[in-house]
Amino acid sequence: MKISYSDRLSATGYLFVLPAALVMILFTLYPFILALWNSLFTGFAQNLQYVGLQNYIRLFTSSRFWNSLFVTILFTAVSSGISGFLGFLAANWLVSRGVRFGQFFTAIIFLPYVVTPAIATLVWQYMFDRRFGILNAALNSVGLNGVAWLGSPVSAMLSLILVQVWFTVGYNLVIFSSGLQAIPKDYYESASIDGATESQQVRLITLPLIVPTVVLVLVLSLLSGFVNSFVIAQILTGGGPFRATEVLMLLIYKTAFEGFDIPRANALTLVMFLLLFSTSYMLQKWQDRVYHGLY
Repeated sequence: MKISYSDRLSATGYLFVLPAALVMILFTLYPFILALWNSLFTGFAQNLQYVGLQNYIRLFTSSRFWNSLFVTILFTAVSSGISGFLGFLAANWLVSRGVRFGQFFTAIIFLPYVVTPAIATLVWQYMFDRRFGILNAALNSVGLNGVAWLGSPVSAMLSLILVQVWFTVGYNLVIFSSGLQAIPKDYYESASIDGATESQQVRLITLPLIVPTVVLVLVLSLLSGFVNSFVIAQILTGGGPFRATEVLMLLIYKTAFEGFDIPRANALTLVMFLLLFSTSYMLQKWQDRVYHGLY
């Protein structure tokens, strides 16, 4: 049987894709299936007992889980909103104004993102110290009392949000700058001739045309808020005070490596994956609907 040229070409393409597919199966699909299977058991190591969906039932009836979910959503929503807003304002200012040394300012603001999170968070821990921290030293220098930055539920959460914004605002600035630079200048020139103000141009031209960029920033901020929150919360507060900063990733860590309940930790991980996947999917559908309305 003679094999056609197109079939040989397709087979060659599959061979090129095969190594990457094997890596994906080995390091992504297989661990996912293994975690899903393990979440249906209870026990540790070889002493596993099948319990079906009991881990998930215990999970959804646990007040600690709902507290961690609320803390994670609060942390992610507030930090993503502030970081995204500041990143857009800075990018719009740099791009629209053509600021001199704009690339230099962008690099300076982006710099925290390339710092190892654990090391940077340790520095922030020293800065938040009530007795010797630089923040309280600055307050004391102007006659104000020091603040227990990590001592109360509200101030601890605000401190975590501050660190997360400091980490991510530069990255959002770079992404928004790329999106803004892709918009043709002719649109703004035509709008200016028609008498549109700067705020109207932002509302009617800029924002609709950077919807894909906004969705990308939201998805990346969502992932960063769920995942990066572990490093910040673990180092700064350990989940305290009174579990006010115990995010989902930290709860998973404590369940697996302090409580040695690996199956329940896997159940937590899968629930978090479903939350991230469903939210990302809804954002993508929202983007499609908005663009369908524009074009």
